[in-house]
Amino acid sequence: MWLWALLPICQAVFGTLGIWTVFAVSVSNGSVNLTEGFPYISECGSYKPQSCLFSQMCNICSVLALWIVLIRFQQVKDFGNHGKANIAAAIILGFISSVGISIIGNFQ
Repeated sequence: MWLWALLPICQAVFGTLGIWTVFAVSVSNGSVNLTEGFPYISECGSYKPQSCLFSQMCNICSVLALWIVLIRFQQVKDFGNHGKANIAAAIILGFISSVGISIIGNFQ
């Protein structure tokens, strides 16, 4: 069961590596020019093939975030904390943020 504790760390590492991978691909393709300044991730991920990498990275991070929210919901429920408003607000905000990550990645 302690392996579930590694899930947020895996999400952070995967998200960071994914963003730097999109940046590296866009620099190697010549899609962005580093002499003009450091580009935003939206500028790096707006051309193919790095747009596909950006979308996939956002989708995987979205699923991992949703998974973390559901595991945390179950933990709080099992520990007997009966603050139903707080639990409901946390799971609703978790779903909204997870859907938001997916929308950002897929609608560029």
